[in-house]
Amino acid sequence: MRAKCVSTTINDVQRQELALKPYQQMDVRGYLTIGKEYPVLGLEFEVDPQGFESGVYIWIVPDVGYLVRFRTVYFEISDPPVSSQWQIQLHHAGNVTLWPPLFYRDDYLETYCRQDEYDQDDIRAVLDAFEEVIRQLTTEAESR
Repeated sequence: MRAKCVSTTINDVQRQELALKPYQQMDVRGYLTIGKEYPVLGLEFEVDPQGFESGVYIWIVPDVGYLVRFRTVYFEISDPPVSSQWQIQLHHAGNVTLWPPLFYRDDYLETYCRQDEYDQDDIRAVLDAFEEVIRQLTTEAESR
């Protein structure tokens, strides 16, 4: 799955539809480049009882070089097939994640998302596996 960035800000209509509070800053300039495609490394469907973080998110490695989740409002899906290596998991609060098994390791995302402390080899392995799945899907589609 790949997502193409179509915006780095949220307009007033989107802000209202997402039920965002005025103080919730949603400007991601410097993280994303409009028109650039990003490999999607995971999906997250979050349910927040207070409503602040509820929504659908994609996990990517943006221009800053470390793993970050973004609301889907900044993207359009440019290549929809998801990785066959993703696993789905239902979490205790009702959240649902769909991503590589590596991300389910204890505290992996919390560690990786801290800029000062992450394993580039791990994320490179996930990206390589992603690219291999894309090659396989392309080969299958061309052989039909």
